[in-house]
Amino acid sequence: MSSHPTPHPLEAVVFHDGALRYAIGEIIVQGSTSTIYEARDVALGRAVALKMLLPESQAKPDYVLRFIREAQVAAQLQHPGILPIYDLGFDKHQRRYSTTRFVEGESLAGLLDAVAAPAESAAPRPSLGALLAIFQKICDAIAYAHSRGVVHCTLRPEIITVGRYGEVFVNNWGLAKLLIFEGETTSRVQAPEASAEPALSRYTSPEQAEDALEDIDTRTDIHALGGILFRILTLRDPITGETESELLDQALSPRDPPANQPPCPHWPGEKLPDYLATVAMKALSLDRDDRHPTVRTLQQEIAAWQDGAAAGGTDAAKLWKGFTGLLGRHDKKG
Repeated sequence: MSSHPTPHPLEAVVFHDGALRYAIGEIIVQGSTSTIYEARDVALGRAVALKMLLPESQAKPDYVLRFIREAQVAAQLQHPGILPIYDLGFDKHQRRYSTTRFVEGESLAGLLDAVAAPAESAAPRPSLGALLAIFQKICDAIAYAHSRGVVHCTLRPEIITVGRYGEVFVNNWGLAKLLIFEGETTSRVQAPEASAEPALSRYTSPEQAEDALEDIDTRTDIHALGGILFRILTLRDPITGETESELLDQALSPRDPPANQPPCPHWPGEKLPDYLATVAMKALSLDRDDRHPTVRTLQQEIAAWQDGAAAGGTDAAKLWKGFTGLLGRHDKKG
């Protein structure tokens, strides 16, 4: 394991209770509040990803609490799409760290950038079918989290890791909200003060943009999943603002359906799959009641297109017509 310049002084090993435990290797990700290293668990002889708070973050109690909470929430979610937490502690210098499974791969955002790259690029381009298979695995992890009363709240392609062997992991659970289900109603448990709302992103739901914490529920994640599906289909973000005010304005405005853009290289027959676009726009609805009621419902609609495409495409066209008819009947009822 080769050495790598570190952003702050760090010994080659992390000591736990005075014993040699982790040998530190290369930086995997340099974040604004922490650094993730490739490391080796000396005691167990395995590669791990070791996340350590930066000194300036270590000095802020709210950052420390968020760091601990992220590990605790993820540790409660035992699912193939969520990285297992191996360890949470601090070294002899009182620097907070956590360790998880080490995965060779890249982010979903990186894969989508590869699809959008010029034709002469040497980077492999995943097909739309492969990207939808990844999307279904993301949905599997989020559906499981919802079943355990956890809403992620900050889903976006950048925090999805796609492994070299088909693994898909949803990361960054530090700002998740916890829910308690009581019969047919859901009462929200507000996250600790340390887990304040993040800055607006291009996948922020209207209720988050308005700071309507009482409206955040599982459909908030469905909105973000719709944004990820939109990005998979169009290779662009659902919100394109650059400034905070632009992001806020666009988050609270109806989304324009994808249209009038050059064909994407992964579109079947160089044509946008209208059915999938409509599914994405439904998930991105401003009104929570107009979105898919559950992640499983969203998955079923995607699976219907996948099954039709696998059958030769004609079934997909029928599904599109049937689905738009259902939408029309829904609108009339509304």
